[in-house]
This record gives sequence, C-alpha cells and structure tokens, in this order.
Amino acid sequence: MHAFHDFAARFRGWLCVACLQALVFLAPASGASPDDPPVRLKISTNDTAGRPLAPSIGTKTPQSKPSPESPRLSLVEVYSQKHPRVRFDELGQRQEFRHGSWTIYDRQGKTLAQGRYVDGKKNGQWTRWYRLGEGNFFDHAEFDGFQQPFWARATLRDGELDGVWSVFDAEDRRVFQWEFRHGEQHGLSRWWYPDGKKRRFAEYAEGKLEGSLREWNPQGEQTKHQRLSLGRPIVKDVQWHENQKPSIQGWFLLPGEVVETDCDWWSAMVRMKVVAKELTRDPHGVWTWWFPNGQKMSRGEYRNGQQIGHWAWWHSQGQKRAEGVFHDGSPVGVWRTWDAAGQLVASEKFPFDFDSSESSGRTVLARHSEPSDSAVK
Repeated sequence: MHAFHDFAARFRGWLCVACLQALVFLAPASGASPDDPPVRLKISTNDTAGRPLAPSIGTKTPQSKPSPESPRLSLVEVYSQKHPRVRFDELGQRQEFRHGSWTIYDRQGKTLAQGRYVDGKKNGQWTRWYRLGEGNFFDHAEFDGFQQPFWARATLRDGELDGVWSVFDAEDRRVFQWEFRHGEQHGLSRWWYPDGKKRRFAEYAEGKLEGSLREWNPQGEQTKHQRLSLGRPIVKDVQWHENQKPSIQGWFLLPGEVVETDCDWWSAMVRMKVVAKELTRDPHGVWTWWFPNGQKMSRGEYRNGQQIGHWAWWHSQGQKRAEGVFHDGSPVGVWRTWDAAGQLVASEKFPFDFDSSESSGRTVLARHSEPSDSAVK
C-alpha cells in the first residue's frame, strides 16, 4: 500500500511538470518586430520548500535558422506568479498575451528593447536601441554630426505614445525630445545640435502645430520665430486711424497645407501627411476695434474664420452697446442691447440649433451669457 502511495505521489509530481511544460509553447507575437528572435521561458518548478517558482525570460537558445517562408516565432505565454496570464474570446477560445517585464534581443543576442506589457499592450517607459540603417528618420540632415546607432526612451499607455519620446546618439547626446498625448504630438517638441545648442522648438496640440515655432543656427542665433494655429501660419494685422490711433487689431490664418506627423517610434519611421489644403486667409483669435477717440468699439474672437464665444460692443463714449455669444458663427442664447444712456432697449433669445454640440454649447452659454462689466475690457 505504501509503495502504491509513493508511486501516486510521484505520478502527480510528474503530471504537474508535464502540465507546466505543455503550457510553454511558441506562437507568433503580436506587435513583434520581424527580426525579433525566438526566446524561451525558463521554468523552475519548485523551490526548497516545494513552492512553485516564478519563471523568467532566458537568453536566446541556439536553433536552426528559419527559412524565409517559415513564420518567426517568439514566446507569448507569460506567467504571473504561478498562474498563466490568459484571456478568452467570445467563443471561449484561449488567447495568450504578453504581460509583465519583457526584453527583446536581435539575432546576435544584443538587446533591442526593454519595457513592460500590460494585458498585451506596451505601457510605461520603454527603452529601444536602434540598429545601424534602421528606419528612415535618421537619414535626414538634422542628424548629421551625431554618432549612430541611436537609442530612445518612450512613455506609452495602451500601446500608444503618451508622454515623452526622447532620442539619444551613441555618445548619449540629446538629439530630440517630443511630447505626445494619446498617440499624437501634443506639447513641446525640441531638437538640438550635436554640441548641445538649441536647434528647433515647436509647440503642438492634437497633432498639429499650435503656438510658436523657433529655430536657431549652429552659432546660437535665432533665425525664425513664427506663430501657428491649427497647423497654419498666423500673422498679426494692425490698422490705424488718421490720427495714428489704432483702428483694428487681430490675427489671420494664412493659406497653406495643414500637415500632421505620423510617428512610429518603434521602427523610427516618421511620415508627414497633408490633411487639408486651405486656400483662404481667415480671421483667427481675438479681434479688437477702436473709435478714432481711442475708445474701444468692439471685441470678440474668431476660430478658423468663424465667430465664437462672447462678443461685446460699446458706444463711442464708453457705454456698453450690446453683447452676446456666438457658436460656430451663429448667435445663440440671450443677446442684449443698451442705448447711450445705459438703458436696456432690447433682449432677444436665439435658439440652440447646433445638434451634437448642444451640451457643450450650454456650457459656453452658462459661462458667457451674462459677464460682469469688469469682465469686458
């Protein structure tokens, strides 16, 4: 009987090992580089106390070189503590995905990337080492004087750039640093010369140039300072009365192409694409008008040629004349008019006739429909 129990205990141990080995299998890794080598999960089944040990990724194992027709395989089954990380689809079929810390090697055993996966998507800070000739981005003249190969640090959320993508050369000199949000350039993008001097600073919002664009020559002299909005150059327009007092002041969006940048940080591929061609010169930003005596006549804001937000008008002696709110060029909410003596002479309510934006429009009206006199300057 004792012999039978000993045999049963050994059999259960063999069965557990066999099950663990059966769970370690090779499958195509989603999002892996075509040159990612096969890797193997090393498993230690028990420690001295009999507890299962957490597995770890080992180095590349020697094996025959696959033919061009055969799929490249890498491990996608990753364990968390003693249980495999798995998910099931609608049909109840098992799906494996990457989870936890990962290191990726090239075929010579050199490290290509390090970072963490969360439920199959890259998250947090990743480090990527680019090989000579990899990607099309580093062929540009901006990289002359830097030492290849380059390497990068990038912050990601759910597989998208969400934070800073910084690139350095082989001597750890800063090449550029771009800020992203939800996969689009958003914030400040900065470039440097090999000696560390500033080369170009540009501000972005939701993938388009928005703010200032400044450039410097190698001697440190600023050679360009341009304002942009919605990806288009914006210029100031000022007109004067005959008495040399200002008459009109505002901004125009110039005609041109609106370009967005598609960044593949992993492969160092950057593509410029034209998303719109604007042929008109459109008012944009805050505009102000004055009477010849210097008193403000009107003030309001345009966005890409359309009136938006709160607008106000005054009589020539400074009394408020009218005020109201625009939404995409149309008056909305309550508009009021006063005479020169300050008496209210009209109050008209315009309908909410902007479909899906109604909720946001109500927010605008709640904020702007009745501004105080101190808010109108």
